[in-house]
Amino acid sequence: MSMITIRNLQFQYDAAPEINALYGIDLEIRKGECVILTGESGCGKTTLTRCLNGLIPNFFEGTLTGEILYEGVPVNKLEQYELSRKIGTVFQDPRSQFFAVNTTDEVAFGCENLAFSTERINQNVDAAFSRMNIDVLRDRSLFGLSSGEKQRLAVASIYAMDTDVIVLDEPTANLDGETIQNLRELLFTLKAEGKTLIISEHRLSWLVGIADRYVYMRKGRIEKIWGAAEAACLSPDVLREYGLRSIQNVLFPTRKTPARSDANELTCQNLCIYYGKQEIIHDLNFHFTWGEEGRIIGIVGANGSGKTTFSKVLCGLMAPRTGEIRLNGKKMTHRELLKKTYFVMQDADYQLFTESVTHEMELAARKNKQKNVHASKEDEVRKYLEDLLDGNAFDGAGLIYGMGHAVYSISDPRAKIFKSFVEKLAIAKHREKSFALYDKIERLAPEVIAEKRHIYKGVSANVDFYSGFVYEMLGIPVELFTPIFAVARIAGWSAHRIEEITNAGKIIRPAYKSVGEHEEYIPMSER
Repeated sequence: MSMITIRNLQFQYDAAPEINALYGIDLEIRKGECVILTGESGCGKTTLTRCLNGLIPNFFEGTLTGEILYEGVPVNKLEQYELSRKIGTVFQDPRSQFFAVNTTDEVAFGCENLAFSTERINQNVDAAFSRMNIDVLRDRSLFGLSSGEKQRLAVASIYAMDTDVIVLDEPTANLDGETIQNLRELLFTLKAEGKTLIISEHRLSWLVGIADRYVYMRKGRIEKIWGAAEAACLSPDVLREYGLRSIQNVLFPTRKTPARSDANELTCQNLCIYYGKQEIIHDLNFHFTWGEEGRIIGIVGANGSGKTTFSKVLCGLMAPRTGEIRLNGKKMTHRELLKKTYFVMQDADYQLFTESVTHEMELAARKNKQKNVHASKEDEVRKYLEDLLDGNAFDGAGLIYGMGHAVYSISDPRAKIFKSFVEKLAIAKHREKSFALYDKIERLAPEVIAEKRHIYKGVSANVDFYSGFVYEMLGIPVELFTPIFAVARIAGWSAHRIEEITNAGKIIRPAYKSVGEHEEYIPMSER
């Protein structure tokens, strides 16, 4: 029995018609089948999953033709809430599907939206935590979870919704080996229960025994479809030809490194690293050396063990609570480490600021060229920021206005988008130097705040960091800055209040409780 039928599906994004587009996709997916979508990055796997779950065309703008049938019913005839009862999705970036700030609330959120009974919600939530082996994550803040823990929570939240079809977009991207095995066992169970599984994935070996078919995509088209037995017989040469990883587990041969006289060394001594009051790494000692040819060091461990945190400390993005890092015998501050190291984030979106590859490269080159020229000015800016926090500058409030947010710690996505337009406006208004100063403050302020306030959860510029600068460039009087701020947020504030009233006091952001006395509303005509 066909669960999903795709006929001549084509889609092009309005913003980038040639990127991740789909051309003439035809595919039948049977009930209870596990289908793997694979292929090189950018081949259209994620776009296809977005078509299946209704995000295209409801949330991503573009041109869509062809049809998708769910049990014979065109998907475009179903409302999004109806489709969500049938198809659950685990996104590649789990943060993009979170709505709550508490782990238990997040797992329950989907069930609540599907209007499950309280008893069923509690049963499904308990089962989800148990199946994913994440009982230890109950009633935790989402902001204190590692990337792998967030991924496991995302899978649990979809499992709790008990949909007939589950779509997973690269579900193992952030998972350790043990958790991948847990996920594998969960998928076995789901398949035995008759669930239909559609998985977009680069790693293939863990899916042996689960997958029924492998759908190979290239440049937006389906080029090959292999059955499980046929795929298992594909030679390493054939897999390399298609740009695919091995379907069987492979042990990489060890390679002996010739003896050498290493010229450089990095030493970590007695490092203790905290997020707030929670100790993440305790008394870590680490030492490695490298020569002119360089060296690759792998940091491995279970999700939540501190790999990313340790990497941030090594790169100077965080400061340890205690202990020290020495480079070639010299004790390094995290400010000095920032100048010596580079950090590629797990989610690259967090470190990209412009809309094109060329502009991103130009921005990086411009920053690198100006680094030495403006070193002294940078020290001046840092000193002023320190004075601000110490209450010795500006209004004495001890704040750097525009830095920090109750929810966003790594970055405010609104600020990231806004900044790209601010830069364009600054160029048009010949205010490049002013923009460069704002950019410098945005980069330096989190470092200074971490040093001064020992805040290690992460601090970033919020959406209003650049607002005053934009108002000024547009010639708007200073007296109107605050009214514009308020007017722009009336709709959002009103929406949150409506949420609060209709959802029994819950809003989709950190909750607050009014401490004022209740007052009856008096109509304007009676005042």
